[in-house]
Amino acid sequence: MASWSEVGYRVGVLAAGAGALLLADRFGWRAAYFCMAALMTVGTVAAFFAPEPESDKTATHPPLSFVSTVIAPIKDLVTRLAPMALMILILIAEFRMPGYISNAMAVPLFKSLHYSDTDIATVTKLFGFWVGLGGTFSQASSCPASA
Repeated sequence: MASWSEVGYRVGVLAAGAGALLLADRFGWRAAYFCMAALMTVGTVAAFFAPEPESDKTATHPPLSFVSTVIAPIKDLVTRLAPMALMILILIAEFRMPGYISNAMAVPLFKSLHYSDTDIATVTKLFGFWVGLGGTFSQASSCPASA
């Protein structure tokens, strides 16, 4: 099920990424935003009219406070890892930050090099979709629980 959840996420990213760029290149950004809004409307209407499960209508425990949901886990991390906690958090930030920055700057770079929105969508979104999808299923097939 985790793989199929990832597939749903990747299809949504493909539609919002490559789909929007392709539509913008062919019909303009107004049409692209209109189509993305139409896609969002389908999910919004479905969520609005979906019946609520009985199990969600009654609370199983009292609501948690801000301290117990945000501060307590950070305090627990610092308690367990002591002096290494800050270094581990910095390592995580350094590992993820270049990807966020390069993703944010890739499209402006490609636009400055005069690539069309169709070219950008095809290379960065469409090819990446298939590579990510392959990685999703190859990892799922190697997990012992999926066998």
